[in-house]
Amino acid sequence: MDAYYCVKKPGLCDGGCDICPQPQQYEFAFMNDAPVSQDGDKVRKPSHYTKWQIEPITYIMRNGMEFWRGNIIKYASRAGAKAYDGMDLVESEITDLEKVRRYAEMRINQLRGEIEL
Repeated sequence: MDAYYCVKKPGLCDGGCDICPQPQQYEFAFMNDAPVSQDGDKVRKPSHYTKWQIEPITYIMRNGMEFWRGNIIKYASRAGAKAYDGMDLVESEITDLEKVRRYAEMRINQLRGEIEL
């Protein structure tokens, strides 16, 4: 399925509007079908994010998401793909999922007006 991401107005479009002179084209696929960075650039193209057709940071920034929401997406997206020092992949995945839960808890606490997030 071909889809376009509007670079000037966040969201998907059909690529035929006048807002974007050249919308960025993305082909959506499951993560196993997505290209993985082979250049080893851990700063600009870390493999635990480039496995997706749209990197989480691109999705987060183009949609103007809040810090807490962006971190939930970031950690959920990389869970099971990034090993922390001294941990195997299962322990690392659990750590990332615990971070997802923690950011959701902090947002809930904020909505409830609690001082300690």
